[in-house]
Amino acid sequence: MRTLLFLAFSLLTLTLSAQENANSTENAEKNWLFTTATPLASSAGSGQGTLPFGTGFTQITDEEDVKQNILGLNIGIAYRLIDNLYAGLNLGIGREWADHEEFEYSSTTLLVGPRVRYYVPYEKVLFFGEANASFGKITVEFEDDIFGDEDSDSTLSNFGAALGVALPLSPSVNIEGLISYDAAKAKGEEDDDSSINILSFRIGFALRL
Repeated sequence: MRTLLFLAFSLLTLTLSAQENANSTENAEKNWLFTTATPLASSAGSGQGTLPFGTGFTQITDEEDVKQNILGLNIGIAYRLIDNLYAGLNLGIGREWADHEEFEYSSTTLLVGPRVRYYVPYEKVLFFGEANASFGKITVEFEDDIFGDEDSDSTLSNFGAALGVALPLSPSVNIEGLISYDAAKAKGEEDDDSSINILSFRIGFALRL
């Protein structure tokens, strides 16, 4: 299930595309690029590629009937430096929570960092490559009726790359398909490190203003 935010962004970009296609006036030069994408498939399993590296919502029920909710929002903002080369920032926000008769669990993730994207036009499509790095924090809250409550904070770093193709729907709107790789590492308060590598296929939109 997609988030309402992703659907709203999709509706906005499609509406702008329809308006531009119906308008015969020339468009001014566009230097700003806004992107978002949702994972359709991920090596991390259902939903895990969403948090916080993509935009989407997933609900998973495990063998003990515990419902795990995963919500992610990832937005890229970049400025055109020269023809086809954009540089800017990635913002990733993730929220995960689960309720059970005996415990409650939630985590919040915030990431921000630089990104660079380069487009290669070919006939009616645009191929592109992207590199990004993000740094932030994960806050975990755990409430257990038997073992008590426990909160923890971890620092998070991620290095990612992507290759994709964009199909222009209008001078301002692209629909994009991309294969991305993310290597994330978390470091806890007691130096307990964990890492995960995620390969995912995503579909998204790009808006140029």
